[in-house]
Amino acid sequence: MINLKLYQGITTALAPIASAYVWLKGIKEPSYREGLPERQGIFSGPLEPGAIWIHAASMGEAKAAIPLVKAMMDRGDRVFVTTTTPAGRRVFLNAFEGASLLAGQAYIPFDSPAATKRFIGTVRPKVAVLVELELWPNLLNELNKQNIPIAIISARLSCRSLNRYLRLGSLIRQSANCLSLVGTQTQADAERFVELGVPSERVQTLGSLKFDQKFDEDQLKRGRRLRLTIGSERPVWVAVSVREGEEKIVVAAHEKLREHYPSALLVIVPRHETQFASIASWLPETKDSHVFWSAGNQVPSSAAFLIADVMGEVPVFLAASDVAFVGGSLVPVGGHNPLEPAALGVPVLMGPYVRNFQQIDEILADAGGRLRVADTEQLAKSLIFLIGDASERRQIGQRAAAVFSAHQGVCKRTAAAIFKVLSDQASD
Repeated sequence: MINLKLYQGITTALAPIASAYVWLKGIKEPSYREGLPERQGIFSGPLEPGAIWIHAASMGEAKAAIPLVKAMMDRGDRVFVTTTTPAGRRVFLNAFEGASLLAGQAYIPFDSPAATKRFIGTVRPKVAVLVELELWPNLLNELNKQNIPIAIISARLSCRSLNRYLRLGSLIRQSANCLSLVGTQTQADAERFVELGVPSERVQTLGSLKFDQKFDEDQLKRGRRLRLTIGSERPVWVAVSVREGEEKIVVAAHEKLREHYPSALLVIVPRHETQFASIASWLPETKDSHVFWSAGNQVPSSAAFLIADVMGEVPVFLAASDVAFVGGSLVPVGGHNPLEPAALGVPVLMGPYVRNFQQIDEILADAGGRLRVADTEQLAKSLIFLIGDASERRQIGQRAAAVFSAHQGVCKRTAAAIFKVLSDQASD
């Protein structure tokens, strides 16, 4: 059990360690160091008050939040955006650079009393909108002290996370009571947030923003051109968001696939930039067996592997592929977003570790749009089956796309719920 005062003392003491951690992380990815002052709540300002603040931790959350940010701007609201990771920051930068209603962009501060106070004092938003699951006690306490309403949207809370939070006792219940709105992905998530301590009248089931994610049409066109370059007769599958430990599995499965289809091509899209160089160590040493996308966007017929050593280009490679494996699911990470391939009508393969997308995984499986694979053998077997049966592959892809289409409208519902919070705040 821990209370807010004790938590504040602990996070104050740990703040220098958090800064050192980010600085060390910058050895591999310098952009972490560049944003260190922002993480301490220090950046140019003060800003003009009254913007809507939207926080999305990483790349996936930022992509999902883009339609919501646009909806706020279409209404005439200024929006200030934050992320936790550089990848998420780049997503927002690419989407909104130069937008007149973008009030600013920064990294979210460490959850220490000083950093959160500096941040809120500089941004002074009229509402804080946090995507998925961001329960930071000092941040929520400071927002509450400043009478700034707080919304968590596209919110999810697993049984495991609920039990972990409940161990914090009064600290987490006090934080939960600060929330003005929790828009959950599922009814089960809603029930868990109420158990956590959020008043039931503040909890609504609105769905996942990822169902309203839009694609860059230029990327899709480039993907279709890539497929023409590779050859429509050549089997192509993509492994997206591949995590450490999955490289050898997808490579081994591809080698088994090539025993049946010698011309097959595997596009490997690592989850993190730091994996770009190491991926090659898992590939056969045969001359010209693999090519890096950055080497010139060319894929010779001799290449069995294409390493997509770029960030933010997943739709390009999905549009060029027959089948997609979604990573983070064959190692205990929790899985990544299967809706990107589903939306494009590409059959989805996922491993057993899918807790981050449990409901979406189940919906896709129930509709017949996702196949489960647990290891190299099952992955290879599913690939051989799908590559060999174009009709079944097409039907599975169509079922996946139908799931995506049937669950759209989340952004509109979520925006309406946030605007109601603002309206209620103004009338109090």
